[in-house]
Amino acid sequence: MLTKNLSLIIFAVLFPLTVLAAPSISGYTGTMSNGQSITISGSDFGNTGPSILVFDDFELQSSGVTLSSQVRAAQVGSWRSVANMEGTYPTYSNIFAHSGTNAVRFNFNDTVGILDCGYSGTGWISPVSGSVFQNIYFSFWTYLPAGQNVPGNGAYCSGSPNWKVWWLSTNDTFQNDYSSEIITDPPTETSICWTDGSTNRACWGYGSFSFTKGRWLRWEGYLSASTSSGSIYLWHTDSGQARNLVGSDTGRTIDDGTTGWQYIHFPGYGRPDANSNLYYDDIYIATGTGARARVEIGNNATYTSCTNLAVCTPTSWGDTSITATVRTGSFGTTGTAYLYVTDSDGSTNSTGYEVTLVVYRHIGGSPPR
Repeated sequence: MLTKNLSLIIFAVLFPLTVLAAPSISGYTGTMSNGQSITISGSDFGNTGPSILVFDDFELQSSGVTLSSQVRAAQVGSWRSVANMEGTYPTYSNIFAHSGTNAVRFNFNDTVGILDCGYSGTGWISPVSGSVFQNIYFSFWTYLPAGQNVPGNGAYCSGSPNWKVWWLSTNDTFQNDYSSEIITDPPTETSICWTDGSTNRACWGYGSFSFTKGRWLRWEGYLSASTSSGSIYLWHTDSGQARNLVGSDTGRTIDDGTTGWQYIHFPGYGRPDANSNLYYDDIYIATGTGARARVEIGNNATYTSCTNLAVCTPTSWGDTSITATVRTGSFGTTGTAYLYVTDSDGSTNSTGYEVTLVVYRHIGGSPPR
């Protein structure tokens, strides 16, 4: 079952000597502005950085252009082309955005006449992945407008909501797969579910979480495949709640320990609904043994108190020096923020390094990259 934060506290108390030194930041060079390169200096960053599968803020195309109808470039990596037999393609959209001017919009209105609730009302997006991976870290933001439904809660499905927010699998037929799903409206709980490669599904229990329609919510996940020591972690953050561990499970079989994964879909699934539009933005996915290693900008001097975090994209990683491209996310004004480095073991400098963000104001078009 999903466990609460208490399990991590007990672990830390019982095994304090196994914890390595957390990263420490001593300074940086460069301009702390979106799209600019900075070099961070310090210690205990670790020698293993992330392999970034994709990062996208959806600013490379105009509003209304479809995604997944063909290969689309992301800021880092790319989205693959997929056939769509489920209604509509997702689109770049300027109706709501977490950063910049665009997000990706998923409209669950059934436009092709498939009224079976077993079908999704929209296609999904998935990054191009050239290889199988055993470790994955991801973060992204979602938005469900006030007054709209969790997919499936409308007339098509007679009040049967089902939104798989993300879906990780070995292949496109969802072998050895994992996902977070929401099956209540209003959404009051989430789960991590999996299959064993067959059609049988089960869930690792549900954890309560705060979800407010009309408010951007950040999802984070880390999964590590193993026959005996695999782990799953799921966090949420939004403007009304600091970064919160929704649930975790460790020391067990995750996947089968050897197969690994190659595909992750956003969203994994959603039932048709005439009054449901979901928006995703600032999607970041990293794989490899350094999947958890990352650079972030936060809005609080203490990492666990941050209610806004933006993941930057490293281009080189060493134990005492990291070069990264700044991604300011929804930080919309020039001012004070805090820099954080997390190593490949998941340790983060608990006190942020104070920086001054330089946010350019612009009229029309995309923000400076």
